[in-house]
Amino acid sequence: MDYVVDEARQRGIRVLLAFTSMWTNVGGVPQYVRWAGKGDDTNAFFSDDDVKALFKGYVKAVLTRRNTVNGRLYSEDPTIFAWNLINEPRCSGCADGAIADWVAELAPYVKSLDPNHLL
Repeated sequence: MDYVVDEARQRGIRVLLAFTSMWTNVGGVPQYVRWAGKGDDTNAFFSDDDVKALFKGYVKAVLTRRNTVNGRLYSEDPTIFAWNLINEPRCSGCADGAIADWVAELAPYVKSLDPNHLL
């Protein structure tokens, strides 16, 4: 990711990076749920405190990461236009507002670590 972000910078391209997605082919939500020992219930990603703690740990690692190519912190890199909490979220069978509640919890966390970028 360091190389790609720096290559985008060199070409004047700004990027929007997603922290995760719903799809197993990229790890995504199912992997966080498994790491937390919650089986295959992907809905747990939006409500379970253990799963959310794992995700927050990853988000913090990305935002506080120093790019090994250009030396910039990701939270301060102007090449990054914005962050996407999750690509294509789905929560079938969840209570109404489950994803909105998750966003309401996670968005301030991200902004506390990176007030410089859109979310």
